[in-house]
Amino acid sequence: MAFIDSHYSLGGAVEADEIFIGGKKSLKEMNEFDSNKTPFLIVVEENNHGGSRFLSFEELESIYEQHVVPALEKHITKGSMLKSD
Repeated sequence: MAFIDSHYSLGGAVEADEIFIGGKKSLKEMNEFDSNKTPFLIVVEENNHGGSRFLSFEELESIYEQHVVPALEKHITKGSMLKSD
């Protein structure tokens, strides 16, 4: 799957968002700044009816601009319409 993803970019109407995957936090961990969850960027290309057509995702070092923007540029064709929060 990673091999295929590396040869294709998503285009047209594309929705992107970050997600977090990981284990549950204990009560003690909830009070600490660090998290045991890993951030990922998920990108979905919409079909002509607004449904999902293709999907791509990538593990991120953080959800800050310096890590998100290069991942977006890697997965989305320039000139696409990006939807995100």
